[in-house]
Amino acid sequence: MLQRERIRYFFLNHGCTHDDAEDLTQEVCLRLCRSGLDPETAPRSHWMRLCRLVIRDHWRRRYRERELFVPLEALSDYPAPVQEMCGDSGFMEDCLELLSGKQRRVLQMYFEQQMSPDEIAEAMGCTASAVRKLYERAIVKLRKHFNLPDKRGGYCGLIGSQFS
Repeated sequence: MLQRERIRYFFLNHGCTHDDAEDLTQEVCLRLCRSGLDPETAPRSHWMRLCRLVIRDHWRRRYRERELFVPLEALSDYPAPVQEMCGDSGFMEDCLELLSGKQRRVLQMYFEQQMSPDEIAEAMGCTASAVRKLYERAIVKLRKHFNLPDKRGGYCGLIGSQFS
């Protein structure tokens, strides 16, 4: 079996799709060539080390690029919360009271003013990644409060628990 095929199988066995496995195999071969080694005759220890480095970088990149902003269409499966859950003053106002000031501003700009994360970051004077983190933490806090399922199908918190 060719070395290139062994490398591709390594990535397939570590949970990559066929397209990703091809791309990562190409990356390993390029790195071997840059180091002055022929990919077909390189010692197994060299390409295995490179495979481990490349797969680690791949999963880190995928983790950073995951979708933090959930489209509203994806939330259509969730039932609408009951108005009485938050009292008489209004559902949205009570929900926003659960959040910190920055989280509240991010959600209001995102949902009410329909601003993008980059526009929100510019308005708040911070980075877009900070805005995404504030949004994510606000959504997690609201999910915990209302005991809604998270992205994996589990529950963020239990009603009345110390973590809600």
